[in-house]
Amino acid sequence: MSVSNPALALPTSVALALPLPTSVELARAIAGYALLGGVAALGAGEAAVSHAPVGLVSAVGALALTVPALLVAHPFLTLRAAPQALVAAIARPFTRTGDVALGLVPTLLLFRATSGLAQLLLALMLVGAAGLGFSLAIRNLVQTEADASEDSWSVWKMTLLAWAWSGLAALIGARLGIGVLLDL
Repeated sequence: MSVSNPALALPTSVALALPLPTSVELARAIAGYALLGGVAALGAGEAAVSHAPVGLVSAVGALALTVPALLVAHPFLTLRAAPQALVAAIARPFTRTGDVALGLVPTLLLFRATSGLAQLLLALMLVGAAGLGFSLAIRNLVQTEADASEDSWSVWKMTLLAWAWSGLAALIGARLGIGVLLDL
């Protein structure tokens, strides 16, 4: 009778892991965030032109500053998902919310042309996109860990880590966005 160690067994659902976004998907997401801020700055004067990169700075900056912390904390909590799978679990929501931002550009352009509410609408759009992105990322991160480990305690640890990461990323994204808007 052979006894196998389940901790050493490879997960059977590795093929179901999220693929990394293509360069076209990443470029479209970056364009969405850049255009959203750019449209909000149209015709708003010289002071508002410096606010154009607010969407891009807050989204990309928050990820650049927090994803390494997530990748470092993950093995210290004895979690088993591969780093590439974690990056894909975060990159996919970034591309999705970038697509949403790109889709919101015409609405923001309409508000820029017809009212003075474009800056307020930009802030609401960025907060909405961030909320959607974080909820998708948390779900993806927890599912990635669940696919890599059959231990329910690991899934709970990943859930707590994903929520802590998203809170940190939200605070950093808000700080970066406010810093761009207030020229800090």
